Amino acid sequence: MWVRAGATAIVALITAAHLPVAADGRAVPGRAAVRTDERAPARATGCDAADCAKPAPLYQTVATRKPRAQLSEFLVGPAQRAARARDWPRAIPLYQALVVARGAGGPEAKQLATLWTLAGQNERAAEAWSDYAAAVADPAEHGAAAAEAARLATTSDPFADKLVLG
Repeated sequence: MWVRAGATAIVALITAAHLPVAADGRAVPGRAAVRTDERAPARATGCDAADCAKPAPLYQTVATRKPRAQLSEFLVGPAQRAARARDWPRAIPLYQALVVARGAGGPEAKQLATLWTLAGQNERAAEAWSDYAAAVADPAEHGAAAAEAARLATTSDPFADKLVLG
């Protein structure tokens, strides 16, 4: 999933501090929170053989008193208003920030995939649907999202211009 840097201002604020405590209150003994990438080699992430088999999250954790959902709550209203107004260049970055803050398996991720679809950006929509399908736990939701991703990956809209996000 592609995330525009300007769309994730809240996430940048959340992840600015490198502290050795996770956001959910768990202590991380002797380590500062580090950004890890699923594609990073094992020696770069410092994981052992058992940990390397698990995909690493693509976010940093910081000590907060409020959960990430509560911290990003102020984005929900403007995102919903922009989506209702069909203002795709405004709604999509707000939903991208919500997905980064709340996770790829939530209702915000599904809404983001729907917004990409409605905006006629089939390539981005297929990526968003496949990210949602990979993260959602419900088998029925997974199947529907994977089918939509496959459908959109094979369909192109010849009249759709590239959407410029603002």
